[in-house]
Amino acid sequence: MALGRAPSLPPAWRDVLETSDWLLRLTPEEATGLAAELRAVLARYRRFGPGPEGDAPAGAEQVKVVLHILPDPATPGPAGKPEPS
Repeated sequence: MALGRAPSLPPAWRDVLETSDWLLRLTPEEATGLAAELRAVLARYRRFGPGPEGDAPAGAEQVKVVLHILPDPATPGPAGKPEPS
């Protein structure tokens, strides 16, 4: 869904729209743990039973969650530094 459609959504959906960026300082091990925790939370909401609606409750809409966990090359730190030539 394009964010441009947000004003035309029903109020219940407009009230829960979320677009966030979070900057964290993590080790690779912490990033692995974070990814596993987030996948576990998202897995609780996956509903893919038979039929077009799956086993979702009445009134459920398909939503898209985009998750990126990667070092920011624009910031100082080992992952953001270019490899020596």
